[in-house]
Amino acid sequence: MATGLAATVITAAFMPVLVAVGAVAALIEHVTVGIERRDSDDTGD
Repeated sequence: MATGLAATVITAAFMPVLVAVGAVAALIEHVTVGIERRDSDDTGD
């Protein structure tokens, strides 16, 4: 259980950094990032 907790803490600590690096890279490369939001009542069929 301690290993899983440690992995979760490390992941939670580094994810914002990775998101920021990805955003900066997208701005530098002039890449458009599209986010699609689905309705909560969508069943995925």
